[in-house]
Amino acid sequence: MLLECNIYDITGKLVRKLYKGIYNYDFLKLVWNGKDINGDDVKSGVYFVRLITPKSYDCAKIVITE
Repeated sequence: MLLECNIYDITGKLVRKLYKGIYNYDFLKLVWNGKDINGDDVKSGVYFVRLITPKSYDCAKIVITE
């Protein structure tokens, strides 16, 4: 199954693409290091993780603090 996982800021701007590829229904662990597309540390604040599959999508709120 195709899976995509992205991080967005509070305005909806794409901050980081974590994963896009084939997911085989086993265990998949994704870790975000708090860096944006350019490799810079993101600021403290609210971010959203969005998981997209061909059948569904889900979004979760996360908070980054210093």
